[in-house]
Amino acid sequence: MMMRYLLRRLFTFIPLLLLILLVSFYLGLRTPGGAAEQRLFELRQVINTNTLSPLATEAIRPLFYVSFGVWAEPDTLYRLIDPVERRAAERLLYRYGNWTEIQRYRALVHQVDDPEVRLALRQAWDPATIHALVQHSSGRTLVPLAAAWQAVTQRATPWKTYVPVLHWHGLDNAYHAWLSDLLQGNWGTSLQSRASVGSLIGRALAWTMGMALAVLLISLALAIPLGVYLATHPHHPLRYLLDVALHVLYAVPNYWAATLLIWLLSAQWGWFPAFGTGLEADDSWGRQFLSLMHHLVLPLFCWALPGVTYLANQVKASMQEALTQDYVKAASARGLPPTWVVWRHALRTAWLPIITLVGQMLPGLIGGSVAIEYIFALPGMGRLATTAFSYRDYPLIYGLTLLIGMATVLGVLGADLLYYRADPRLRQPSSLS
Repeated sequence: MMMRYLLRRLFTFIPLLLLILLVSFYLGLRTPGGAAEQRLFELRQVINTNTLSPLATEAIRPLFYVSFGVWAEPDTLYRLIDPVERRAAERLLYRYGNWTEIQRYRALVHQVDDPEVRLALRQAWDPATIHALVQHSSGRTLVPLAAAWQAVTQRATPWKTYVPVLHWHGLDNAYHAWLSDLLQGNWGTSLQSRASVGSLIGRALAWTMGMALAVLLISLALAIPLGVYLATHPHHPLRYLLDVALHVLYAVPNYWAATLLIWLLSAQWGWFPAFGTGLEADDSWGRQFLSLMHHLVLPLFCWALPGVTYLANQVKASMQEALTQDYVKAASARGLPPTWVVWRHALRTAWLPIITLVGQMLPGLIGGSVAIEYIFALPGMGRLATTAFSYRDYPLIYGLTLLIGMATVLGVLGADLLYYRADPRLRQPSSLS
């Protein structure tokens, strides 16, 4: 049953994953320094040097598995390298609709002896201009070129330009190559550092994942008992004080709290270091671990502060609703200890909305806290994103965008699986049909 539920959810997320990949590919094509500029550079090299390098061979291919066009349009039009020449061929094609005759005419154009006339004919698309240039051409190609141009105009089939058609290009396309590189860890090259985007994200992600896991555990360890206490002691004076404190702390920006704590606990009292990780290459692993924990106290506290306050309020609201349910009242009426009723019965139901919130927190945690990592000089995803936007490092930016999108999907999927484990109603056969 668990596998069936997992497969069902995976099939639901497949279209979303494909959409994220397509958007990321499109961003990579359209951003400065992305794949489009690389393709254009390689094609210009071919035009200038008249040589076809391996990279240029890769650039001369369709963008996707399929393309939409018209019946008159061949599926190899993308192989015309010169954009001006391609535009001229497209205009002739959409005027006359007979690609076979246009191809024969263009083959004879490349054999014209006069280089100026040859270049003008390659880029011409207006019938009057082409007719005048054909008349000015000379040599052995004059008669066949004039005959070929006459065939283009007399055997026109413009109706083919109104019939839609779908071209299948197979696996030899730019998107498939990009996706293959992506799965192999080749995410492009950073414009600022000239390092691999995958390696930059990998190093930053390792730090952020460790800190995000600690932040999540801290948030849950503090928010759940606090929320339960607020819900089970509605009239206690301490409850009102904690309630006000939670709302005030939730309204405090984490970067302001970080600045205040650095000034107080680091600069004034010297309890904690203010910046960095404190790792020294020549220290033992035990000293490195203690130094790292000492340096991470302030950033982890500031990072977890919004999550603790938000989750505590959500746990309180969920617990207040759960305590009014009939089964909780029945458990109390049977004489069960209040602690057992609260933590065994009421919290199990109140936990369900919290699972959804934790899943929604995952993309933000993986993305890293930009302000916290920047203030405390931590080498995580937030600081990497700040550097990428500061230097307009577009390959790195769209790599981070892809990662956050994937993390969002995985976070929702993980929340669904936890929901399945926590709610027995989802394990009933009727809920899976």
